[in-house]
This record gives sequence, structure tokens and C-alpha cells, in this order.
Amino acid sequence: MNWQKLISEILSTGLSQVDIGKRLGRSQAWVSAVVSGKYRDVGWTDGEAIRSLHREVVVAGNSPAGQEEARRVA
Repeated sequence: MNWQKLISEILSTGLSQVDIGKRLGRSQAWVSAVVSGKYRDVGWTDGEAIRSLHREVVVAGNSPAGQEEARRVA
């Protein structure tokens, strides 16, 4: 799995590395290390958490930017 790509896509929704870290139970430094390629294998638990967050904000469109747009249009 390409963890860098998944986290980069999550970042593109408007979440910061700090936000992602909090949602994953990890530090901003850990998120940065994954994005930079320092960690190629993040382990099963972290990988599942990344995939779940990706599904929530990228695939399902529940990004902070998308939610703000929905409120603005409504």
C-alpha cells in the first residue's frame, strides 16, 4: 500500500498533518515521516487507521473543505 499517497490525498482535503495525527492517534512528526517516505511499512493497525480516514474524507467526501462548501451552499 502506498501510505504516502493516501496521506497526501487526505492532506489535499484540507486536513493538516496535526489533524491527521490526532485522528490516527499519532504525532505530526510521525505523519510527516510517513509522507516523506521514512516509513514504508506502518504496521497493520496504523495502516487500517489511515485507510479508514482516507475512506471517510477522500472517498466519501467528508473533508473539512467539502463540509464548509456544503454549509455555504445550504
